Amino acid sequence: SVGTMYSYSLYLRLNGGRIMHDGLNRYTSGHVVVSHLSSTANNYFVVNQSASLTSIVYDASGTSVVSTNDVIGVYNLDSTTVSITMSAANDLTIASRGANVGAFTVSVLSNLARGTIDFDRHSGGALSVSMAGSTTATSVTTIDSTLTGTVTFSLTTYTGSTAVVNRTSMGQFVSAGAYKTGASMMIDQTVIKNTVSTFQAAFTNSATFNSALLEVRRSTISNVERYAMYFAAHTYSGATHRLVDNIISTSYTTKITTGNPPVQGAIAYYYAYYFYSGALLEMSNNDVSVGTMYSYALYLRLNGGRITHDGLNRYTSGHVVVSHLSSTANNYFVVNQSTSLTSIVYDSSGTSVVTTNDVIGIYNLDSTTVSIAANGANDLTIDSSGANVGAFAVSSGGTVARATVKFANNAGGSLSVSMAGATTFTSISTTDSAYSGRVTHSLTTFTDSIAVVNRTTMGQFTSDGAINARSALMIDQSVIKNTISSNQAAFTNSATFNSALLEVRRSNISNVERYAMYFAAHVYSGAIHRLVDNIITTTFTTKITTGNPPVQGAIAYYYANYFYTGALLEMSNNDVSVGTMYSYSFYVRLNGGRIMHDNLNRYTSGYIVVVHLATTTGNHFVVNQSTSLTSITYNAEGTSHDTLGIYNLDCTTIAITIATATNLTVNSSGANVGDFSLTTTGTLSAGSVNFDRHYGGALSVTMAGSTTATAITTIDSTLTGIVTLSLTTYTGSTTTVNRTSMGQFVSDGAYKTGAYLMIDQTLINKTTTSTAAAFTNSATFTASLLEVRRSTISNVERYAMYFAAHVYSGATHRLIDNIITTTFTTKITSGNPPVQGAIAYYYAFYFYSGAVLELSNNQVFVGTMYAYAFYVRLNGGRVVHDGLNHYTNGHIVVSHLSSSANNYFIVNKSTALTSFTYDTSGASVVSTDDIVGIYNSDCVTTLINMAATTNLTMTTSASQFDTYTVTFSSTVTNSRVITMDSVIAAYITVTVPSYLSSMFIVNRTSMSRFILTGAVNAGSSFLFDQSVIKNTVSTFQAAFTNGATFTAALLEVRRCTVSNVERYAMWFAAHTYSGAIHRLVDNIISTSYTTQITTGNPPVQGAIAYYYAYYFYTGALLEISNNEVTVGTIHSYSFYVRLNGGRIMHDGLNHYTSGHVAVSQLSASKNNYFVVNNSTSLTSIVYYSDGVSTNDTVGIYNLDSGIVNIVVDAANDLTIDSSGANVGTFTVLISGAINTCAVGVCGNTGGSLSVTMSAATSSIGVAVADSAFTGMVALSMGGISSSSISVNRTTMGQFTNTGVYKA
Repeated sequence: SVGTMYSYSLYLRLNGGRIMHDGLNRYTSGHVVVSHLSSTANNYFVVNQSASLTSIVYDASGTSVVSTNDVIGVYNLDSTTVSITMSAANDLTIASRGANVGAFTVSVLSNLARGTIDFDRHSGGALSVSMAGSTTATSVTTIDSTLTGTVTFSLTTYTGSTAVVNRTSMGQFVSAGAYKTGASMMIDQTVIKNTVSTFQAAFTNSATFNSALLEVRRSTISNVERYAMYFAAHTYSGATHRLVDNIISTSYTTKITTGNPPVQGAIAYYYAYYFYSGALLEMSNNDVSVGTMYSYALYLRLNGGRITHDGLNRYTSGHVVVSHLSSTANNYFVVNQSTSLTSIVYDSSGTSVVTTNDVIGIYNLDSTTVSIAANGANDLTIDSSGANVGAFAVSSGGTVARATVKFANNAGGSLSVSMAGATTFTSISTTDSAYSGRVTHSLTTFTDSIAVVNRTTMGQFTSDGAINARSALMIDQSVIKNTISSNQAAFTNSATFNSALLEVRRSNISNVERYAMYFAAHVYSGAIHRLVDNIITTTFTTKITTGNPPVQGAIAYYYANYFYTGALLEMSNNDVSVGTMYSYSFYVRLNGGRIMHDNLNRYTSGYIVVVHLATTTGNHFVVNQSTSLTSITYNAEGTSHDTLGIYNLDCTTIAITIATATNLTVNSSGANVGDFSLTTTGTLSAGSVNFDRHYGGALSVTMAGSTTATAITTIDSTLTGIVTLSLTTYTGSTTTVNRTSMGQFVSDGAYKTGAYLMIDQTLINKTTTSTAAAFTNSATFTASLLEVRRSTISNVERYAMYFAAHVYSGATHRLIDNIITTTFTTKITSGNPPVQGAIAYYYAFYFYSGAVLELSNNQVFVGTMYAYAFYVRLNGGRVVHDGLNHYTNGHIVVSHLSSSANNYFIVNKSTALTSFTYDTSGASVVSTDDIVGIYNSDCVTTLINMAATTNLTMTTSASQFDTYTVTFSSTVTNSRVITMDSVIAAYITVTVPSYLSSMFIVNRTSMSRFILTGAVNAGSSFLFDQSVIKNTVSTFQAAFTNGATFTAALLEVRRCTVSNVERYAMWFAAHTYSGAIHRLVDNIISTSYTTQITTGNPPVQGAIAYYYAYYFYTGALLEISNNEVTVGTIHSYSFYVRLNGGRIMHDGLNHYTSGHVAVSQLSASKNNYFVVNNSTSLTSIVYYSDGVSTNDTVGIYNLDSGIVNIVVDAANDLTIDSSGANVGTFTVLISGAINTCAVGVCGNTGGSLSVTMSAATSSIGVAVADSAFTGMVALSMGGISSSSISVNRTTMGQFTNTGVYKA
């Protein structure tokens, strides 16, 4: 015991000697000092059970001092300081148990071998163990101790040795030196708690480790300032740092902005010190906390070394940083169950760094950022689950092979995966996660690899780079919802794909600005983009008018980026919505690539655009169940086996444009489209275009190139606008419109062999006021068919059906069972006809030879008499127009410009027609086997104009006309023209230059006038039966006028009524030649004209008047039987005819009332039979024969006549008979030779009778009997013989008989 702490309780210096100082010595206060001045051995120095010592010093620090087998103990005492200093030592033992020492220092200045330094239940302030030399086979142990100050292990060269701290608490721990092979420093169940703001770490290691171990386990390490654990030395090959089951914290909250990182933290390996190759950092089950987000919870740089950092570590706040400065392998880095982290950084991005078999895990934590950056990597595994990370970034700058990157059940802000180098056999997956910001995949060269996002929500998704062979980027069951107005897409792909897959499936992608999905990279051969079962929306409503399209949209492939040949875009069952009609719901351009876009996609609003810039094949593009679309555009340079479908949607416009195509299919069903256009600009083969239950405005199909084996069908559709078919060269192909309504129909182009256009059960109702037709065909047809059937076609302006193209050989236009109307009522007076109409073939376009126009059972109406109900011109073609068509109002015109055959043109049950014209009158036109009919119709004007005609059958039945004109400008052969049961208000005019073997029949028909001119030749006949010709207009025109010559032909008027109020009832002004017969039978013929005409050549007026200059020539016959003939004045001719060799058969059944009856023979004739009977008030009867008549019979019976003159030049076998006639002056004069003549007058009355035979003759019989004459009976015989003349039972005023009677 010493009285003061400044005194020495023991002071000893040994110069080679040794001390044995056992633990039974007890000191109170003062200094205890033992010094060795030279080498020694076997010293035993123990201080025990001492109190209040100022210091204990054991000093063997001399330069050459070597201590061997020393034992130094400090037990159960209190001392301000303990200092043990050795120069060099072997087998050194230092022990402290139960000591309370303010500052305990152990220092070996040189080498130490086999040392044991133990602190057990040690307490106090500071503890320092310093070994400045080489230390081997040594252990330094601190156990169950409590130290308020710093524990320092400074082990300069520590080999095969251990340093252990166990169940100890301290204020700081500092380690320095170099741990060499087999050495270890182990801290276990220890508390290092630095409560002093000294900017010193609680745990500081400045010792290098080389094939050595640093282990901190089950300890608590905390600091109030800067660092909890601070490492400032390299770790070399074979070394391991192991941190296990620790609680490591720093409560420092100030942000440090200067200096090199790390500036503060929980576990901080200073940035200039590394783990070298072969070195390992192991971390497990540590709880790590920093007081500020600016601190480093973990900071580490590895220069070839590796980390094993399992998922049991827990971090609170701050940064976690692991950096690799050179290539490394087998790193295992997992951060788990951590909260409030500022960042996690795993960095191996150095230029030449390649990591192999790394495993990085981020689990169940909160962190502002996570950054995993590699340069090159092999067999890399990055796994994250349950992490909430503000910004999670994974990147690689070099080659990556066989990497696995997984994100599962994560949350946070953004996620970025960037692989800047070649990446192969790699998997990137994000599942069951939620990100408020952007998920980015930047994969520069991604080959044989896959990136998957599944069941994940995010604010944006971005991908770029190059996804190459056998790789895939897949998004499934995810939500990408961008709520920020940033002009950024919700989904952006700037990555090229080459033999790779991009698939987005069962996801919801939405944006409030510009784009939902935006693609800005090429897609190359073998690549597939697949969008399936997604909901894709953008609510952006502002119209963008600048920039290259697309400017905004739901699914937008930027216009400069394409799908190349062999690339495929697949879309199925997506719900797509844009906030404005100005946005693109879908936009893509393919440069040889193809699209598979099935009918399960649904769009709301906006544009859909698909563009093919190069030839492609096998595209399938279907839009279905979409609403409010602005437009759908499909443009293709060239395609093969394309299928396009538009189903169950409404859209303002659809435009499909294809250059060349093979096996093209275009379908539309249930679509409501304002304007639908399909255009092929090049060759199309084996196309199928179908519109089924299609609705909307306009529909246009244009095929500008050669089209073959193609079908276009429109069925069960409703269109308010124009349907346009423009088919430039359409061969072996079909176009069908069925059960469809539309505003207009337009067809143009050229239908070639085997093609047809068919319209059936369709309504074409044009309600707009324009000069366009409801139906317009400007397409030529060659060996093809146009058929319109069971349809209604109407217009309020100009044309219902308008045709403006030629129809060539083999082609047929067929109109059947249609209702065709135009209600236009304005008269158009300018332009070439037709100017308006129901069915109008424009005058400059024709049906050529071999072409056929067929019309059947059409109901045709025009709103004005000035319009054309039907107009067509045939240039060799023919018309088949059966009697089932019904016309109302307007003109019907059929014109033949060249020869044609087998035309069949019937108008039936038509009303209020303005005109009917059938015209084949061209100079060289020959009509063969035509059938023309007008039945049950009424028409103002009917014009039949024909040139050369063979086998014509023209029938008019039960119809009404104002005028009916038949004009043949050339020979008619083997034809029939029949008019029956009809009413002609004005006239029938027939002109024929040569009518051969043909018939013209008028039966049961009424008219005002009939006019015939021309020549009726061999085998022909004009027959009138049971008809009425009644002219009630004072026109000085005959009711019946024949100006036609007849040769070996028949004119028969039978059972008819022919009457006129002016001049003539029947007027004949043409010669009648040999073999011809005029037969008038059973007619009522009258003229009520009462004015006497005194000028001109007779006959001047009459009932039956053959104009005096025209004759019946030899062989011609006039037959008249049972006609009732009346004239209005005695000055008219009831009958006038001149025969020039012809003969008359005029039986006694004709009845005349008033007027003259005159028959003149201008040359020799025979067998004439002329009997006038039962007639009254006749002015005269004249029978005049200028030649030699043979076998003539003239009879005058039961009539009243002022005069009867029978004048014969010469005669053989002449019979003149009269009975019951009352004649004022009856004269028979035979001026020439006569042979065998009988003149009989029996029961006559009247004025005078004169019979004169001027020449000598014989065999004459003249008998006058039972008659009464008030005047003279005069007989004058020039010289008769063998004759008998008798006057018997007759009264008379005078009788004279002159002449010569011979034997």
